[in-house]
Amino acid sequence: MTLYRKTILALGVTIFALILILYGTLSSILLKSYADLETQDVIKNTERFRDAYLEELLTLDRTVSDWAQWDRPFNFIAEKSKKPEDSEFVVTELMDETVINLKINIIAFFDSQGRIYFAKALDLDKELKIPTPESFMKLANEGNFFRRLITLEDNQTGLLMLPEGPMIFASRAVFPTNREGSSNGMIVMGRFLSSDVIHNIAQRTHLNTTDYRIDDPKLPEDFIIQSKILNEKVPIVTQPLNDNIISGYLMLNDVVSNPALLVRVDIDRDIFHQGKKSINYIILTVLVSGLIFGVLILFIIGRIVLFRVRRLGVEVNDVKMTADLSRRVTTGGSDELSLLSSEINEMLVNIETAHEKEKQMMAQLKKEQEKSEELLLNILPSAIVNRLKINNETIADHFAEATVLFADIVGFTQFADTMPPAELVALLNTIFSSFDQLTHDLGLEKIKTIGDSYMLVGGLPEPRPDHAQTVVRMALEMLFFLEKFNRENNLNLALRIGIHSGPVVAGVIGTKKFIYDLWGDTVNLASRMESHGIINRVQISPSTYEKVKDDFECEQRGLISVKGKGEVMTYIVNSIKRKIAA
Repeated sequence: MTLYRKTILALGVTIFALILILYGTLSSILLKSYADLETQDVIKNTERFRDAYLEELLTLDRTVSDWAQWDRPFNFIAEKSKKPEDSEFVVTELMDETVINLKINIIAFFDSQGRIYFAKALDLDKELKIPTPESFMKLANEGNFFRRLITLEDNQTGLLMLPEGPMIFASRAVFPTNREGSSNGMIVMGRFLSSDVIHNIAQRTHLNTTDYRIDDPKLPEDFIIQSKILNEKVPIVTQPLNDNIISGYLMLNDVVSNPALLVRVDIDRDIFHQGKKSINYIILTVLVSGLIFGVLILFIIGRIVLFRVRRLGVEVNDVKMTADLSRRVTTGGSDELSLLSSEINEMLVNIETAHEKEKQMMAQLKKEQEKSEELLLNILPSAIVNRLKINNETIADHFAEATVLFADIVGFTQFADTMPPAELVALLNTIFSSFDQLTHDLGLEKIKTIGDSYMLVGGLPEPRPDHAQTVVRMALEMLFFLEKFNRENNLNLALRIGIHSGPVVAGVIGTKKFIYDLWGDTVNLASRMESHGIINRVQISPSTYEKVKDDFECEQRGLISVKGKGEVMTYIVNSIKRKIAA
């Protein structure tokens, strides 16, 4: 056997042994790592479902809180009527449509002794009133499930396992709107946790779920096994169902901490399969590298080959050190090394061409990036855009002082019926584009338009002390513009504008289409100022009036009734005050 063949045999045996060792090692280490990563992913997704379920409870609790701090329910319980179902509160505030809109199946009121005073139940699917389930009434009368709540901060949320189905509920003590005095009872709202509700939660979290009652006689085998493992110390259990699906199991306890509902979250095993692919790619890479290494060893048997290889290496290194892609290596001869030299030269040509293309692409990419940033600045405030570039986390800020404006084109819906769609959109675009320019000139922030309504805010994302004055000035400019627009276009459009100042929460929502939005009671009251306003006048709240009364001529309009607020004093802005000459 020649030395050449012996070298080939030695290289082949070495590469084969290396591949076997690497395959065994990587299979043991990497697959375990990917399995651990897969388990963590399943746990996180199962936790996402649990968080979405808790959010359902929190949303229900917020609804109960709104009702529990209101004079109407407080006075309703205080009446102690023998026929509460005939009460004016029940007739006007607890209509079927109201309860359906709240998306609750049961609403119940308890007196100060913990006895049920009035209850109402509806079938949300059929949108019909139904008798209050006897199982719910039994639990309410036993007093073992609903705690006595007596303070503003007291609340109770949880899960009830009724024969009719699992139900999430929230309860709070009832107080008057001013939150003064003591509670005279309690309000409980419940919503059946049907398969449709759980399916909706799964859709919001983009998860595939299956759920069973823990007392279901048809509980599948895998649910039975995992239910014996789940407890407070082990809240989530993962288990592969097959090569393509891995599942996370979560136990939802009822209000007295007894196991109630078992949920399974199914996840595709993409991570596991990717781990297998990664191992195969690594082995293939090692195999190719080993073969190339063996070929190179064969090339260096003779001194002539070694010398040419060294020379080739020097020339290539010169190209590297000088970064001159126009240089070429020596290609004398007609053997493999010469061919390699030619390939290197061809590669240098390709690299040089690619480098030039890359420079052009980078220039084009820079232009496109500038366009993207400009587009993003048209959607979000510049300060928010800069924060998103630095950190992709959720943006949510609290502002102690800001002024919110709502403007609505009065009667625009009826007016729109008389115009072709293209002309209608062009008209709205002209008006709102002018409003946008005014907003930009005054340093305010447009939030959004909804149909023929326009919303803006002053004092954020960059706080400013004159936010109220600037927003009121903006309102007068909007009226002035619309009056001029009507004259020029022979139209009779009108605006109704409402303004309120106070604390707000502002942030960015969405992952596909960003929007910078506001939340809080200030936004709600500003909207009420607009909806209860006067055509072609600017109506402001007391908090805004106190900030602008020295700069604008205002008149007191009087009290208006606002849901959740009661009677609120309002003011009308007439004009900017003229400065008195020195």
